[in-house]
Amino acid sequence: MKKIYKSFGILLLLAILSSCGTSTAFFDQMSYKETISAKVEALALMDKAVNDYSSEQAKIDEVNLAMQKMYEYEKNRENNTETVRMWEILLDPEKNLYGGFIKRWESESKLSKVFVNEAKPQIEKAFDIILGLETKKVKPEEANSFLNSN
Repeated sequence: MKKIYKSFGILLLLAILSSCGTSTAFFDQMSYKETISAKVEALALMDKAVNDYSSEQAKIDEVNLAMQKMYEYEKNRENNTETVRMWEILLDPEKNLYGGFIKRWESESKLSKVFVNEAKPQIEKAFDIILGLETKKVKPEEANSFLNSN
């Protein structure tokens, strides 16, 4: 009888995960950690926008590459549509987040401290949304814990 309940529990969990799985990926610690790293680097880079764009080119390229790597990583995870869409918005040079900030910095050569201070909270919030999406995903250890308890 206990084996039947355990099998039922496994089937129930699989049904729940498969119904959720079409829209949500599992929590990924590496994704979470690297997104935090990208956030910190991007916000630190924004503080340098009061300097000439060309003088910060190497750092800009470094942060842009890190951001692009995260986008590619997220894009290739299954059932990760919401997170990918947030990365696309964050990086889009035609939007008013990171991509648009970098584009404006390049076109104006330098940005005012006031502008930087107004833009940073918006970009920080976008990163926080991405991080929030990741923390709400089902953690594999939670699934394993459920399976092992039944």
